[in-house]
Amino acid sequence: MYRLLKALEHAGKSDERTADLIVTTGHKAKGKEWASVSLAEDFRGPDSKHFSSEEGNLLYVAVTRAISALDVSRCSFIPQASKSYVPIVRNRDGGYRPAQHSVQDGEDAPPNA
Repeated sequence: MYRLLKALEHAGKSDERTADLIVTTGHKAKGKEWASVSLAEDFRGPDSKHFSSEEGNLLYVAVTRAISALDVSRCSFIPQASKSYVPIVRNRDGGYRPAQHSVQDGEDAPPNA
């Protein structure tokens, strides 16, 4: 148990630029970008009766952190979300568009999607 606690303590001090995996909140993600982003299942969709404008803003921030691939397969409010996700590509104007290849569960995203 002591080793695990020490490893977790050290993990929190690791340099984000060299990390293989970053787990963060939507609030802490503001202003940052990553090649690939996977949303957790705790986001509520606009059709939820408890959905607020603040939650909508946070969802927008989380979604727009992805540069190449956005995985929404855990978001229950997105139809057929558990079946696949679509890698995205950032346009030169800063907007987004779907990449040509959709990814099924169990597949890795194609390189440079």
